[in-house]
Amino acid sequence: MGHLPVTVNDVLRCIDEFVAFIVKHDDPEPLLQLVRACINDRDVDALHCLADTNQLGWLTSRDENDMWRWKHGRLRDGLVGRWLAARVCQEWKTGELSAETLQWMAHPGLSEAWALALVFAPDARMRLRLARALGEVAPLALACALRLGLFPRNQRLGMSFGMISRRCLH
Repeated sequence: MGHLPVTVNDVLRCIDEFVAFIVKHDDPEPLLQLVRACINDRDVDALHCLADTNQLGWLTSRDENDMWRWKHGRLRDGLVGRWLAARVCQEWKTGELSAETLQWMAHPGLSEAWALALVFAPDARMRLRLARALGEVAPLALACALRLGLFPRNQRLGMSFGMISRRCLH
């Protein structure tokens, strides 16, 4: 497959569409034919190009179907966390979190992605708001954030996470 002329924005849109697909379908390593049915062909072709260069993952064949494999689980969780943070921030701008987002927040398989979403929150206020929401719905995500040591230089934020986590455990 030849390389497509794509911009950085094209690649970011492609990644966001792909991440949205895997979160909505609860399938971190989907068959590409399923992805192709939900996102546009150009984005799927861009995924092929990313696989060719092995930047994010690669394609394997299973029963004559291509299946996406991530290069590393932490890379996947980081990209999912980036997408989740953007979604949460957008929803809070227009109101409250949707039932779908709250359902994803409660999904234990997304705990590390939610922890990494804290990194992608645009500012400390939004980070603390997200931490409080996670404390209510997904305390495991806060435990992951603390375990990963995501904010070692920000003692105030780390203490806030610790206090929120402690309240969840009592």
